[in-house]
Amino acid sequence: MGSEDREKENSPGESPNETHGLVRQVICGLVISGCVLSHALAVAWPTVLAPSRNSTYEVLNIDKTDIEWIVAIPNVAFVLLPLVTALIEVLGPRRLLLVTLPPSIITWILMSLVHVKAMIYVGRVLLGFSGFIFTTVIPPLLAEITSPGLRGSVTMFFQMQLAFGILVMYVLAKFCSWQWATGACAIILTPIFMGLLFVPESPYWLVKKGRHKEALKATRLLRGPDGDEKAEVELIRKGLLAQPSTTFKDQFSQLRVSSNYKPVILVNVIMLLLNVGGQFVMYQYTVFIFQKAQVPLDAFTCSILIGVTRLVFTILSTFVVDRAGRRKTFVGALIVCALLYSGTSLSLRFSSGPSWVPVGLIVAWSSVYGLGISPTQILVMVEILPTAVRPMGCSLASLSTNVGTFVSMLSFPKLNDLIGMDNTFHIMAGFFLTAAVVVLKFVPESRGKTLVDMQEAFASEKSRNKYKKIYERKAKAGELGGDLESQEEEPLHTDAPPPQILAKR
Repeated sequence: MGSEDREKENSPGESPNETHGLVRQVICGLVISGCVLSHALAVAWPTVLAPSRNSTYEVLNIDKTDIEWIVAIPNVAFVLLPLVTALIEVLGPRRLLLVTLPPSIITWILMSLVHVKAMIYVGRVLLGFSGFIFTTVIPPLLAEITSPGLRGSVTMFFQMQLAFGILVMYVLAKFCSWQWATGACAIILTPIFMGLLFVPESPYWLVKKGRHKEALKATRLLRGPDGDEKAEVELIRKGLLAQPSTTFKDQFSQLRVSSNYKPVILVNVIMLLLNVGGQFVMYQYTVFIFQKAQVPLDAFTCSILIGVTRLVFTILSTFVVDRAGRRKTFVGALIVCALLYSGTSLSLRFSSGPSWVPVGLIVAWSSVYGLGISPTQILVMVEILPTAVRPMGCSLASLSTNVGTFVSMLSFPKLNDLIGMDNTFHIMAGFFLTAAVVVLKFVPESRGKTLVDMQEAFASEKSRNKYKKIYERKAKAGELGGDLESQEEEPLHTDAPPPQILAKR
């Protein structure tokens, strides 16, 4: 049976006539992904501290060393790893977003009003903490609220909002003072918080907690009146039956299972390579890079051009990734971006004066990144991580992202001083090529497959057959339960050993 047939079989409640359900999922996806605007604005905020902004330096009493630490310090948020994983399981992903967004808004307001260097440091740390939560919670939540046919597009809303937020900050940095640019961030985020009040909780989380009636209600709201919410929730329940982790301790114990720890390790290796390879350096040091390259155009205008390019190509990726496949798109984009890194390096080395070549190469890099790397790294993460360890796996991926970004942010200006920007770009190209090899060799294709299907990707045939027998025995004994709406509200429990994976229906 092909993947398309399995998708139709395993995605009850999805048909061409369900326009209302699709619209609801898109709206919920836009609101949820909108929370990452706070992180995106924080990523690009160092643009307002560009060396040409002398007034900013005077008001805040900052120097070059301060800039390096202000850029890098939000990434110390990785210390929140155990707390975030625990909070997701206790509060639920949607409620955690609802609790995290208001402090972010307040932080932006304080940074704009309190013109003290210490407040900038504190504010950047706090925004780093909230950004860690947003980047950990949002991608899997988007995957869990959408049906398989729509999952690729809706999950990419995360990267679209990230690209949009970076562009907005570039525009604010060019046309506004740093105080107004900072305060505007709070205004942008307020409507997102209001919309989040009307978004339902993840059906996966509700089923894991045994709140089946609420899961049915949430699924019905997301899929519309024509959806088969009972069949979908039952499918989720069957998938979770194999690995019913509900606590941080449960998830940690599940990492002993090869079908769980292999994808977790794989995702973290990829995230480390991408971020040590400078994927965020290109957006946080944008103005600095263009000023250093002596391009014949205002550096702030160039940064806006980069932001527009990334946003446009991230939107276009919606039509590419689902057709070309995640793995093929990811590998191709990594190789091309590595070549563009090296091309930029050569243009800087042999350029004797102002040149348009670095601008063209960096714009091309941003377009390929937005089209291939930006969306697929998130899709790969949420789709290959098993349901039982997805919260912890995403937290660990955010940890790797923050550690890699922290290293690259602090090392980039120092490497420029030691070996020059041209050689620094060659090093970054090496990390991207290594990531391409890892993805090509170890990442399975996930296009057209449900999250339940992907639980089998790293499982052995022995594990699948063993669980199939356990599931059939439980079904025959009537231990799987009857009508979902009449079941008691209890978390899932099973005597099935952790290594078992749900067999294909």
